[in-house]
Amino acid sequence: MTSVPLPDENRYQALRLMLWLAIASIIMLFAALTSALLVSKGKGNWQLFTIPAIFWVNTAVILLSSGTMVFAVRAYKSLEKKPYLNWLLATTILGIAFLIGQVLGWQQLTAGGIRLSGNVSGSYLYVISGVHAAHVVGGVVMLVISLVRSWRQAIRVERLAGLQLLATYWHFVDLLWLYLIVFLYLSVS
Repeated sequence: MTSVPLPDENRYQALRLMLWLAIASIIMLFAALTSALLVSKGKGNWQLFTIPAIFWVNTAVILLSSGTMVFAVRAYKSLEKKPYLNWLLATTILGIAFLIGQVLGWQQLTAGGIRLSGNVSGSYLYVISGVHAAHVVGGVVMLVISLVRSWRQAIRVERLAGLQLLATYWHFVDLLWLYLIVFLYLSVS
């Protein structure tokens, strides 16, 4: 049985649905992790500590990257290749800076005696921020792929849908971090 290729709009809608299903599963994963943290906190043996300052800097970095992504999409829609590439590159650099900041934050935690294998409160911070960082890594990989493709090729309107899906994912991981940093601050501080 041969399959008939989907028209572009149907393909976009299918990919969009897949993205939203992935986002829903990521939300469920973090809901489970944050719920488990609350249950563990209620059992006692909870160590309070200060969230590393770099995590707050990272919050600004990742929110700024959402802004640069908005400008990248606008430039793409206007068929302005150079501004698009610059904004997408800025988003990628900010994403990498966020990941470097996470590593620095984990190093600060370790230096302060908060270890992954130590008290459960520190373990949750490492796991939750680490799982989030893994999702950011996925976004950065897609940003790099988009950059390389766009550098080589002219802007084509039919590729806008893919960029919009990437932007949706990027904004999602940004907003997810905003929720997580506030939740972690209220839970471990």
